Amino acid sequence: MKGRATVLVTNGNLISLIALRLWLDANLSVLKLVVITTKLPSAKSNVRETFKILRNSGIRYCGFKLFSNLFFPLFLKIIGRPYNVQSYIRNTGIRVIRTENVNDPAVIAKIKSSSPDILLSFSATTKFCTELISASKRVSINLHYALLPKYAGLSPYFWYLFNHEKTSGCTLHVISDVLDAGNVIEMRSFAMNGCNSVASVLLQQTKLVSPMLNDFYKGKTSENSLTKQNLSERSYFRHPTKDQAVVFNKSSHEYITFEDAREIFNLVS
Repeated sequence: MKGRATVLVTNGNLISLIALRLWLDANLSVLKLVVITTKLPSAKSNVRETFKILRNSGIRYCGFKLFSNLFFPLFLKIIGRPYNVQSYIRNTGIRVIRTENVNDPAVIAKIKSSSPDILLSFSATTKFCTELISASKRVSINLHYALLPKYAGLSPYFWYLFNHEKTSGCTLHVISDVLDAGNVIEMRSFAMNGCNSVASVLLQQTKLVSPMLNDFYKGKTSENSLTKQNLSERSYFRHPTKDQAVVFNKSSHEYITFEDAREIFNLVS
């Protein structure tokens, strides 16, 4: 089997833990380093970016982000449950570093010192520079919450619901210099029937992540069999504008329901 020594770069938050948990359980022996990216995408300051999201996207959208990334993890931490990737692997001996900028030369040097065969990006908050992409000996890959080339960028789970899509999914692809535009290793999809909240779409997507990664690490899929993205069909999204958030808020959809929160709790318990 090809080399599998891995450096994982991720935001490491609660949802990432839920998505990666089964892959982590199966691949701890090949995981050499975890790099947690701590700064929000394009942010100079997380506090300023949070207020910017609140101002531009509204209180309900921002509230959903704060609940899933701050308040619910804090509750889980208080009651002694795993609340992020770092807490889940705390006693494994795997080295973890936290950084605001994964493209910092000092961070890249630490990644290279781990001699990764695979550089795995999942929900990382920074676009990778060319030097970082080339830090792996075998391949650098990313798993994105969308069926690329459509829905590149931020919060695809929101936009799938906003646009009344019938199908959603995830894409495992090779990292390129253009964000979310690399050649595709595998896609998996699911019907959006019954998904009436942003969190329910996201939770369905998380259920695809570990199986896709496990199949890659078992050699069932490979970077040797790639499909080029048709970038003429590419769509790219950021956080919604206030007007878009108003349209969503007037729809029958929710951001998160009690059932969603209970499922998240069960998944980490």
